[in-house]
Amino acid sequence: VLSDLPHWYQKTLQLDNFQAFECNVKNMKPIIGFFGSLSVGKSTLINTIVGKNILPTSPLPATKILNLLTHADNKPSYINGSVGIFKKEFKPIMLFDQTLTQEYLIEAGDYSILNKLGVHWEIGNQDAYIAMIFVDAEILRHVWFLDTPGNLGNDTNDTERSLEGLKYTDAIVFVSSQLNFLKSSDLGLLTQILRSNPPLFKDKPLDHVLIIQSHCHSEIGNSDANT
Repeated sequence: VLSDLPHWYQKTLQLDNFQAFECNVKNMKPIIGFFGSLSVGKSTLINTIVGKNILPTSPLPATKILNLLTHADNKPSYINGSVGIFKKEFKPIMLFDQTLTQEYLIEAGDYSILNKLGVHWEIGNQDAYIAMIFVDAEILRHVWFLDTPGNLGNDTNDTERSLEGLKYTDAIVFVSSQLNFLKSSDLGLLTQILRSNPPLFKDKPLDHVLIIQSHCHSEIGNSDANT
């Protein structure tokens, strides 16, 4: 244990803070980021995987903040509700520090505040940047999911937030629609993503990326999807 070492300069290193940080890191899980342009079904795909209709979806641009889904067991007692929405510069690891959480928290509540503060059709709070969403889904005990804005090229805030989501991401799911699959703008975005989040091994450039061809339409029912 670092704090047991007999060095005079240990107090200046603030090892107590370091040990608290180490404890918080253990609560973190690998983060899978979902990227792609608008209306390709990123939010719908995450809702489907966790088995709950939580993230707002629409054929029009919907998501305008980063949405990070974690397991309900990770929710601190000092967040009231299933969602906490935070200002820019909030980092997921800050969730386990009450002082930092309160410093950056804009609003907490149930899933409905995602429609209030996290979508394009509401003015909301312009400081809203990232939502921590607590969901009772078994898969979130092992990995966390990051949903990103998709109105890229048309909204500079969406582009900025989507690419900044790479800072939190360990693996990437890139979603492209069946119509015009991997069109030029998709390839441009994927290139930016790979430059910002390069692979661990040069000879395996796409090992950390899963590319999905999606067909997302609200009028397609289960029977249609199976045909």
